[in-house]
Amino acid sequence: MKERKKLIWIAVTGLVLAAGLIWGVLTYLKATEKIYSDRTPASIDSIQVFDDQKFVLVGMKNHKGGNIYYGQNFVTTVAEHSLYTGNMERPAPIGKEEYYRVISYDLNSPVKEKKEFDLYQLLGKDNIYRAFPITLSSYYQEGTDYFSLDIEKLRHQDKVSGNIKQILFTAGGELITDNAEAKIKELDQEPNSFLHKVNWSRGGGISDQIWDNLQKYHLYMYEGGLNHDSESGKDTDISGTNFAHLYPEVAKNMKNIDRLYFRPEQYNEREWFDKLIQWFAPEGQDVIELYATDEQTGEKTQIHSYDEFVAWIAAHPEEEKTE
Repeated sequence: MKERKKLIWIAVTGLVLAAGLIWGVLTYLKATEKIYSDRTPASIDSIQVFDDQKFVLVGMKNHKGGNIYYGQNFVTTVAEHSLYTGNMERPAPIGKEEYYRVISYDLNSPVKEKKEFDLYQLLGKDNIYRAFPITLSSYYQEGTDYFSLDIEKLRHQDKVSGNIKQILFTAGGELITDNAEAKIKELDQEPNSFLHKVNWSRGGGISDQIWDNLQKYHLYMYEGGLNHDSESGKDTDISGTNFAHLYPEVAKNMKNIDRLYFRPEQYNEREWFDKLIQWFAPEGQDVIELYATDEQTGEKTQIHSYDEFVAWIAAHPEEEKTE
């Protein structure tokens, strides 16, 4: 009986020790587990530059991928695999498996040449800063497409003691090291290339009329460009429009549109207005039907061009509102 109890005790003790060992190993593995932040690049399907190299159409295979950044000379997307440092007490060196890959397509190249670089390698072997999620900003100035990005030593730490800093680099892979922070502030203060000089909502909502017309094709408008209206749940279909007739090779890819935009260096508000109302009118019709309405008399005037709209605004100044 004593031998049996002894064997049982030894067996129970062994199980307890084994369980403790397994728990210890699992705890260690969990404590040393590496967690990564990942971003997948956008699945760009097509890039076309047309109409005297002024306009760009970018198509995507699906609209569930990563972000796309639209510039004068490049269309860019990003792929990332970065160690999560939120559970760390001190910064870890950048591992060989980590990357922040910037993938740009050259709009000035006949074949839209792909240029790719790893930002972590650009920052040097001693770098311990990693990309801060969703802080990449794009700019254009004097022939160059720029990006600014917040990078950090440790996630969820405040900005003191140099934990977070901003860097500036170009879509072509040049890191700006000379007064980068001052340059970023300068870029932040640059006026928007696409700001309207006249109020398109005047005349009872000219912009709304353009918007409503574009909605027929599952497009929505913003300053200087068009996007696919994802909320419609339908592909863009511009068959039967002047655009489809003028640019049949471009129109083939409109079903996959992510963005159609006017390149910022060439942007002209008059031309953008006139293109919109011509392109998306029914084939053979000069422009879509637009009517400016006098707020006082209700009189309607058909608008055929930007110049006509500007002239109508000048002839119908808004009355100052009094308290």
